[in-house]
Amino acid sequence: GKEVTASKVFSNTTKSGTVDVEININAAELSLAGKDVVVFETLTSEADGTTIAVHHDINDEGQTIKFPEIKTKASDATTGSNIVEAKEDMKIKDTVSYKNLIKGKTYTMIGKLMDKETGKVVLDDDGKEVTASVKFTADAEDGTVDVIFEFSGVKTAGKKIVAFETLEYKGKEYAVHADINDNDQTVLIPKVSTTASDKNNGTHMSYAGKDVTIVDKVEVKNIVAGREYTLKGKVMDKKTGNPLLVDGKEITAEKTFKANGENETVELEFTFDASALKGTTTVVFE
Repeated sequence: GKEVTASKVFSNTTKSGTVDVEININAAELSLAGKDVVVFETLTSEADGTTIAVHHDINDEGQTIKFPEIKTKASDATTGSNIVEAKEDMKIKDTVSYKNLIKGKTYTMIGKLMDKETGKVVLDDDGKEVTASVKFTADAEDGTVDVIFEFSGVKTAGKKIVAFETLEYKGKEYAVHADINDNDQTVLIPKVSTTASDKNNGTHMSYAGKDVTIVDKVEVKNIVAGREYTLKGKVMDKKTGNPLLVDGKEITAEKTFKANGENETVELEFTFDASALKGTTTVVFE
């Protein structure tokens, strides 16, 4: 609640010269990100306290200190959605909005992907931290720059990933956006796991009869409540690795559902003639 001021007493040996006045502040505590601060100076005589000169120009660039600010929005680089599929060629785009840079200067935006649950840096399928950076020249004080994370991330299924960003100029840090709870910085990596069973007996064995119904209980993790999704299933022949054919047709099923929460349980039913399938092991793909 106090004004930020500083002063320095000096003795002049010449008519003209320079003197440094240091003003120490906690810029984070004062929430100065994105703001311009202008320094006003007043010269007084120690002899009688009279004012000799002032420099109070709110528009003087030479008196102005800029405090940059960044905010980010992460998404799938291809679809623009905040839901990303766990696969070998993942590409996450973090669009960083910056404010209060110096036009024409070259900056570096450095990003890393964080696991929301553990608070640690996300590892790719080879065990390496997922990071990315981009150098850019500011065309204006305010603008945006994209940081692209490309990695193999099959093992990230079921995770919530948060993009952290740091703005550097000449190797020194000037702005950070690292809020693990920021939804705009977060992408969801869904995970689907299933349990198939015979509808009549509830086990993993079915009688090779004319009308067999397999129920696949599907656990879906990390989706967005309120959105509509479609779950599609196919019965596969484990021995051949190909879709199971009955009368030359694949055995499929699908269901569209509206998510009530981030995690959902959905059941799909596959009914078909299994009388010719004695000794066959089937696997349901979803």
